Amino acid sequence: MKMLKRILRKTQFLSLCIISILIFISISIVHIEKIYRTMMEANNFKTINNVTFDFNEKNFTSQNMLNFLKKIQSNKDIVLIHDGGRAFYPGTSSFGIYFNGFYKNEYNLLEGRFFTKDDFKSKDNMAIIGKKLIRNIEVENNKKYIYRGNEKFLVIGIIGEEHIDTLYDSRILYNLRCDFNEKDKGLLLQGWILDSFLKDKDTLNKIMNKINEDCNNPVKIIESDKSTTPLISAISNSRFILRNFSLVIVCIILSLIKATSYWLDKITLEIGIRKMYGASNKNIILHIIKNYSIVSLFSLIICLLFNKILIYTHVLKIQYNITNIINLLVSIIFIFIIGVIIILIGMLKINKIEINELIKGRV
Repeated sequence: MKMLKRILRKTQFLSLCIISILIFISISIVHIEKIYRTMMEANNFKTINNVTFDFNEKNFTSQNMLNFLKKIQSNKDIVLIHDGGRAFYPGTSSFGIYFNGFYKNEYNLLEGRFFTKDDFKSKDNMAIIGKKLIRNIEVENNKKYIYRGNEKFLVIGIIGEEHIDTLYDSRILYNLRCDFNEKDKGLLLQGWILDSFLKDKDTLNKIMNKINEDCNNPVKIIESDKSTTPLISAISNSRFILRNFSLVIVCIILSLIKATSYWLDKITLEIGIRKMYGASNKNIILHIIKNYSIVSLFSLIICLLFNKILIYTHVLKIQYNITNIINLLVSIIFIFIIGVIIILIGMLKINKIEINELIKGRV
């Protein structure tokens, strides 16, 4: 503890610079993640592999549609989504979902569970609802239900974020297979999506084209924009804040260089004494690295505590964990870069130190 106090006493401004850089980096990453998550929520967490299609009214028959959907379901590791069916309540967004393999659930569960692939082996009416629709639940025999007209759906889970609004707070996910019994198939023409976490877009397109040809071309594939992914779009939409934060970080780095130089000036006499007692430049650099490691670790801990306060107090409306692995990795990379700068400055300073001048009291 005494050693830590002694090191921090000489590196107060250096620590402040590192802490400031790490905080700005954390806020920038969270801002990008917030936009990315918002875009993914708006798109029902589709992957970049998704293929959108509609049923053609000209070639459409109920039997063609059912044959087409059954053949799609016969393929492994696919996700089938329909967001053009009959709505449950005004102001809600509802869509059917089916998957028969790996599915990465991006929805935050507040209660209950998410669908499993075993749930889709039947056509039972099952649903997962957003937290704002809890008021529409009816309880019967200790089970929760929600209605779509005269149809009753068993509620198996509730999704949303505590204290924070999401785009799926008023969303209803239901077992898509229960729609295959619909009499009015006109409700099912638009808004179909074939997706997969394991099959790429080209593979899904080939599956679609082959089944479409076998079923007398009942569907029309809608070409999607391939120019950007959600992550690239999120970074692009964050250009303003990233540009301004980058300028701030550059200013802080310039101050950091000055702070490093000032810190090394303060320990010049200590370095000279170490040289007098036979310490090589390598030993001194290792000593500087050791001190910097302690300072950077202290700064990282302070930054993490500050981030926790931001989350707890909901300042800046931070929705997601600011201390996630990506944030930590980026912070460590910046700490390494700053360390390289400090070592280079240290090497220049060490080479300029003359023991004779130190003895004369000129430093």
